[in-house]
Amino acid sequence: MLSVTPDGTVAKTILELAKEQGKSAGLIATSRITHATPAAFGGHCAAREDEDEIALWMLANEVDVLIGGGRRHFLPDSGTGKRTDDLNLLSKFEKLGWAVTDSFDALTTDGSAGICGLLANSHLPPAVNREYTLQDLTNEAIRRLSTNPRGFFLMVEGSQIDFAAHMNDEVRVVEELLDFEGAVAEAFEFAKADGNTLVVVVADHETGGLAIVGGSTDSNEAEIAWACNEHTGSPVVVYSYGPNSHLLGAHMYLADIPAIIALSWGETQFGPERKCLFLLSE
Repeated sequence: MLSVTPDGTVAKTILELAKEQGKSAGLIATSRITHATPAAFGGHCAAREDEDEIALWMLANEVDVLIGGGRRHFLPDSGTGKRTDDLNLLSKFEKLGWAVTDSFDALTTDGSAGICGLLANSHLPPAVNREYTLQDLTNEAIRRLSTNPRGFFLMVEGSQIDFAAHMNDEVRVVEELLDFEGAVAEAFEFAKADGNTLVVVVADHETGGLAIVGGSTDSNEAEIAWACNEHTGSPVVVYSYGPNSHLLGAHMYLADIPAIIALSWGETQFGPERKCLFLLSE
């Protein structure tokens, strides 16, 4: 279930709050842009598999920058499209003023504030097989979103770190993590120069239970082992920089993170209706 409560109530997302406040909003993923994580920011659906419905939500929410894969969920069921409702959502984006492209080169030369850059029919290629990096895509999003004087919200997912961990492929995990690290560096450099931007780096879960089980500091080698090829209950780390970053850390509920982001925007009632306790030490 994506951004709906168990009784079916639609739960406002941090991206939707940004749009309400006149900010720009963007989603980037190395998966299909309609995959679970970007979908949970851009829309609402009772089943994560209903990616055609998620694409409709992204149009309805007028997400300013969409960059990733998943072109098939925006086109009718003819040729490479998969939609059974005969809708061409890309043409609808164009009518709203968005640039639409399936080419990274076109992405870099286009100057439109709104862009729908769906660079693959399904997921993007693995990091080592791409001519561009996640850092490049992040740069393209920030270039557009940062022109809004009211600010922006951007979610960037290194989706295929999880894919590699499901396959217990440690080499590819490292490749995808390095690709993601470039995106973090791009965001950090912008935030450092801007002085008023919060950067949050967090996973939604751990996958595979990868652990160092031996090795030698003399040879700089490590022995590793996988616990499984599924998600685990291991805690994940939150890294942050910028306004209100002191509120992030220690043990916390994942859904509190957007509530803390909203605090930077002057919104104190955003998030789940439950009591939260923050202990601050100067």
